[in-house]
Amino acid sequence: MPDDEPKPPGKGGMIFRPYKTNPKTGEVMWARDYGLRAWPIPVDGDKPNPEGA
Repeated sequence: MPDDEPKPPGKGGMIFRPYKTNPKTGEVMWARDYGLRAWPIPVDGDKPNPEGA
């Protein structure tokens, strides 16, 4: 797919992080404590990067 063509809407991806923060309690949850190597976190490809990079 050439770079000048836009991506189809709804095409995101996944990033993996060893920890995530519980939004209700603010507690840091480590994946290894739950038998995982990392948490899969969905990423929406349609949203612009807030840092602009």
